[in-house]
Amino acid sequence: AIEMLKENIRNTRGDTVTQLNAINQLSNIYMKTGKTDSAVALVMSNQGLIVHSNAYAAQSYKWNFGDAASTSSGYNANQTLIPMYNQIVTGALSTGNYPVAQQAYFNLGGTYLLQGKTAPAIRMYTASLETAQKIRDAAAARESWLKLSEAHEKNGDLKEALSANLQYFALADSFRQEDILKEVRQLGLNEQFARQEERIRNLETNELRKQWELGRQRQALIAMAVVLLLFSGLLFWLIRTLRERQRASLRNRLQSLRNQMNQHFIFNSLNSVNHSISVHNERAANQY
Repeated sequence: AIEMLKENIRNTRGDTVTQLNAINQLSNIYMKTGKTDSAVALVMSNQGLIVHSNAYAAQSYKWNFGDAASTSSGYNANQTLIPMYNQIVTGALSTGNYPVAQQAYFNLGGTYLLQGKTAPAIRMYTASLETAQKIRDAAAARESWLKLSEAHEKNGDLKEALSANLQYFALADSFRQEDILKEVRQLGLNEQFARQEERIRNLETNELRKQWELGRQRQALIAMAVVLLLFSGLLFWLIRTLRERQRASLRNRLQSLRNQMNQHFIFNSLNSVNHSISVHNERAANQY
């Protein structure tokens, strides 16, 4: 894992966030395996990255030095850490990177406090607090008030310690109020979302009902069309059959009339011939 992280650090030049992540992970491994000197050396060798990095990178440096400083045999705050943090403050302020400057002030205060130098620790925590207020970072301001209270207490100034502690609790209460407000807003949003989901479900139900009704209407229309088609076919067949029967009846009557006409004609013709013979008119009888 160490070799892989070292290779990752080498291969991510230019990608500050990824590189600092790898550095932080590697220093964690060093700390867990008791190699605190290696952890401090790793962070010190890459201190230039933090000047132009973001607040997240500053937070990772704070963690590494906070633990490494208390256990590393080769650690010297006056010669390494304090100059490095001062360099970070200068670089961050010159580039307008106030979150990193605030974190560096905070780390300087912690370093001075570990050495028992309460006066410079108070100055650094005060600078950290002012920078946090400038960038409107309430969480950083709250932590600065807490550490400032601790520095004043170690300095013997209990009044200032109490005042700083009250400021810390005021911010903590405001955080709790904000959390409560967030929860209330979240509940309101949840209720609103529930209402919207209910409306969506109702709309979906109505839409399904409409589709079902349309389906029923289509089926009814298709059934009516089929029935109408069958009825039309049956009516056509009945009309055609009736007409055929009427035609057959008319043909039969006509044939009967024709037959009747032929009988009368023969009868009349025979009577005429008989009459002609009876009057000795042979020529007329021959014509008939």
